[in-house]
Amino acid sequence: MELVVFSTNIGRVVENGFSILRDNIDLVIKCTFVLPCSSKTLVIRVVKCKNENQLRGMKKDLITHFIYMLAFLILVALYKQWISIEYLPLLFGGIIGTFLPDVDHLIYVYFLRPNESMSKQVSSLVENKNFVKSWDMLANTRAERKNLIIHSAHFQLIFLVFAFLVITSSGSLLGRGLVLAFSLHLLIDQIIDYMETKNLDHWFTKIPMILSAEQKRWYLVGNIIVLLLLGFLF
Repeated sequence: MELVVFSTNIGRVVENGFSILRDNIDLVIKCTFVLPCSSKTLVIRVVKCKNENQLRGMKKDLITHFIYMLAFLILVALYKQWISIEYLPLLFGGIIGTFLPDVDHLIYVYFLRPNESMSKQVSSLVENKNFVKSWDMLANTRAERKNLIIHSAHFQLIFLVFAFLVITSSGSLLGRGLVLAFSLHLLIDQIIDYMETKNLDHWFTKIPMILSAEQKRWYLVGNIIVLLLLGFLF
């Protein structure tokens, strides 16, 4: 059995029923695992772009989140020895959880700030069924949206509690994959924001507190530790 994350060919690849449009991808890592109690082999290919400047907007956002989600869930599955077809719902939940946080941007466009210029442009593109360009615009202007609901510290903390309850009280692999990928998505966005702007102020707009540079780093480290505990310990 071979699971190809991305290949070197240009075009459209369908993986487990999901289509991903990508180009200019170069294979850099190939890992092989022999499945327990089976003669089949699981091959995982991890890739990177030949030229980072060629990836923009939608494709860059999609590839970043998808690869990190896939790598994280594969590590969790290997650690827990969940390597058989019955554990595929973990991956399916991960795919759903990777995309769900982006609904936040649609809430902003259609409900929170529908009269902003960017919101009107996105709405117009969606009305004209130009979904790729609308997603591209949302990805490129992500930093401009400061009052998001899901991309906020208070929602993140509440969701981590919810994720803990789902993982510890539910045997659903789909639910586990969903909440882990959802939390990972928010963490990645937070790290990107910190690396690009050196602050997380817009994540704390609804919480009356200002963090110092050292506190911001500890907040990120704390979130990373909590996610690792949720993924590997419970």
